Amino acid sequence: MLLEKTFNILQKAFLTAVRPLLKEARLQSDGALDPIGFYRRYEIRKHLIQTRGENTRTTGL
Repeated sequence: MLLEKTFNILQKAFLTAVRPLLKEARLQSDGALDPIGFYRRYEIRKHLIQTRGENTRTTGL
């Protein structure tokens, strides 16, 4: 319980402190202010599947 509470506090602090900085950085670099919305609106996943194929595995590295 304590570990979960600690994790939630740290995660909230990180997201609270960083979100405005990221938004401003995106704004100044002409980036997408809503990257997830951009990803969904322009169907990026669909295009990646067409390029890479359906059975591609990623490791996250």
